[in-house]
Amino acid sequence: MARDEKIGEKVAVSAKAIEELPGVGPATAEKLREAGFTDLMGLAVASPQMIADAAELGTNVAQKIIIAAREAVDIGGFETGDVILERRKSVAKLTTCSKALDELLGGGLETQAITEMYGEFGSGKCMSKSSMVLYFNDATAHLEPIGEVYAKYAEAYGEREFENGLVVQGAPIQVLGMPSAGVGLTRATALYREVVRKIRRIRTSRGATLEVAAAHRFLTVTSRGVEWVPASNLSVGDPIGAPKQLSVAPETSSIAVSDEDAYFLGLYVAEGSGRSLCNADGRIVGWLKSYVTRRFGYIPRVSRHSLRSSVRVVLFRKPTIEFLGDLARSKSGTKRVPPEILSGPESAVRNFLAGYWDGDGSVANTIHATTKSRGLAVDLAYLFGRLGVRVSQSIRSHKGTPYYVLHIVGFDRDSVDIPMLTKRIPPTRTKNSAYGYPTRIPQYLARVYRSSLGGNTGARRKPVGRRQNGNDAFYHVLTRTSYEKKTINDVTFRRIAAEFMEGYRRLRQARELAEQIETLGRAEFRQLLTILPFGFSELASKLGLSKQALNNYLLRGLPRNPSRLRALRALLLEELAARIEVLEEAFPQIRNVHALAWDEIVSIEDEPYNDYVYDFVVPDGHAFVGGAVPTFMHNSQLGHQLAVNVTRSEDSGGLDGDTVWIDTEQTFRPERIRQMAEALDLDVEAILKRIHVARAFNSHHQMLLVEKAQELTQDFPIRLVVIDSLTAHFRAEYIGRGVLAERQQLLNKHIHELMRFGDIHNTVIYVTNQVHAKPDAFFGDPTRPVGGHIVGHSATFRVYLRKSKGGKRIARLIDSPNLPEAEAVFSVSEDGIRD
Repeated sequence: MARDEKIGEKVAVSAKAIEELPGVGPATAEKLREAGFTDLMGLAVASPQMIADAAELGTNVAQKIIIAAREAVDIGGFETGDVILERRKSVAKLTTCSKALDELLGGGLETQAITEMYGEFGSGKCMSKSSMVLYFNDATAHLEPIGEVYAKYAEAYGEREFENGLVVQGAPIQVLGMPSAGVGLTRATALYREVVRKIRRIRTSRGATLEVAAAHRFLTVTSRGVEWVPASNLSVGDPIGAPKQLSVAPETSSIAVSDEDAYFLGLYVAEGSGRSLCNADGRIVGWLKSYVTRRFGYIPRVSRHSLRSSVRVVLFRKPTIEFLGDLARSKSGTKRVPPEILSGPESAVRNFLAGYWDGDGSVANTIHATTKSRGLAVDLAYLFGRLGVRVSQSIRSHKGTPYYVLHIVGFDRDSVDIPMLTKRIPPTRTKNSAYGYPTRIPQYLARVYRSSLGGNTGARRKPVGRRQNGNDAFYHVLTRTSYEKKTINDVTFRRIAAEFMEGYRRLRQARELAEQIETLGRAEFRQLLTILPFGFSELASKLGLSKQALNNYLLRGLPRNPSRLRALRALLLEELAARIEVLEEAFPQIRNVHALAWDEIVSIEDEPYNDYVYDFVVPDGHAFVGGAVPTFMHNSQLGHQLAVNVTRSEDSGGLDGDTVWIDTEQTFRPERIRQMAEALDLDVEAILKRIHVARAFNSHHQMLLVEKAQELTQDFPIRLVVIDSLTAHFRAEYIGRGVLAERQQLLNKHIHELMRFGDIHNTVIYVTNQVHAKPDAFFGDPTRPVGGHIVGHSATFRVYLRKSKGGKRIARLIDSPNLPEAEAVFSVSEDGIRD
């Protein structure tokens, strides 16, 4: 054995901190921590060059440190099976308070292992019975009130009791939602309904009225970026996310509808009634005669209208009436867009809208149309959504009868392109609109700017600043409070995103220069200062210097004192790292904001309801499109029990330790801890003091909290880590296949940090997750929770939970290295988890 390896062997038993390793003094340890090496394991898996660069050491010394760290944490070699068996004797079990569930897990939750429990517990994202929803069956699109959809399938497939309501299973339904691949079709595994006393009525700036239960979640933008937020937490002014374009999968676009047929159907919906169609434009009448002759083999009779001499009436025969089907029997208040158009190719959609607008639309001062049919107004909004055009809706009354008016305004007006026969939309170029990105979004962007690229540099000119950008809208959005209540257009949004990217490049360049500050010449040092987004003199107080003394560095050059240089370097790197992190966390959110369309809440009212609310159960993405204007509608008990149990002695099934609870969805409730502790005659206050809770605001923060938990182990015996939920932030921040690889890499790193934590501290790692995307997974065998193979191969035990009657839960062990697949039944009561 080499001499260096012997050094490592001597410290293997005693070294528990970085400072105790050979060659690592307090100063070196501080440098290593600044570079991110906070524990022995981090050093053990690092390369010699990484250590050498971080601590300014030679590679030989760095190699010694790594060897010693590896010996201290006992990694880096092979072991025989009997050695592993002996080490396994240190594995402890944490009870769940349910003997059945403990037996399923081989005696309880193991330390040095990740136990993942996943499942979709109920709906909570319910809509009123009259809410319109878009769904597909047999490749055909339908827009119907969700109450009618439920009734239709309940009659065909039956319903049964589930949780607090009723459920219908087996219906062949797809909805337009947000699966892993991005906005697209996804399977709805069930329909659900339950009775609620109150409902929340939300009105938006585009005229949509959304009636939902308080727990129903909407996609919105908060100070942390794009999040799913319950309706109960929304306020006036909050944005609501919607698909930019209603994409229909290729297999659902195969319905054969010619452009001429689509135009005729649109014209008939606008002007037709029964066996005839009325119009005063000779061009349209001439086209109709020609079309009917070609399509149906007869020349239609044309007569003058009995009351309006300028209007001509085109009369149809049986072949045309049969082609029209239900449309020929509909009245003005019941007309709808035919399903073959809703599901048809884009050219059919454009020609249908052209026919409708030629017949009943206006393009003069504004683009609008009025209809007596509520269903038709919704259909038209969804058709324009197929083209990526968002409509606004209003209601006016005439002699007590409501009429629905569709408006196309702002930037959407600029993009309308439909082949009308008799009308032309005047070319426009909208500069700004009330229907741009709602005010919360520029407010979010301004917060990101202030925390990353903002700052007062005094007389020094900034790359982005008042002198060169005083006339640019994007700069005012980021810096002026008067712009906080204004919407912004896509051009401004893209400019801000581009400036953030360029600013990020400058920050990284500044970090590279700061890392080499000891070797910088005067010109390079001045270059560093020109790209800093903050004033150099702001560092003075933190360095224990006056501003004048610090500014002398600009005149006389950098100090020669090594300790002064190291302090300056560390401070610069700390400030730059914080700003870089802000942008790195913001980029996925900015990408998500741009990928969606946005509406803004203008009023919220809670009203008595006392009726059923309804929901589609959508495992993959937990969202579907619904509402009068297309809008995304969304879809821990055991963790609390474990946090109580872990404080108990090992004889009582506990581990006599503390809990770290990383909360991503605001699920931790001290009131629930109190109930469970009192049921076991335990000291409530003592238990609460042993639970260390931190709210994770995004995926990067969630990962950082695992590092912070390492620091807690120096003062507290951490024997349980709860993450509820493991994948929520990763899923929300990385939408679509384009960023799937990036998401999985971060998730993989996060999970391995948890595995390492469990191994080092003999800790139970308990994480929750949600069902991802197996069509029969809601009640069947769900083997694809969020996170895919990354989570699947890393979790030691995987348990699927589903609800049963009377507060009972069914736990199914899906994966384990040494236990067979099996099920256990337990209950959740006020006292906690029990058999």
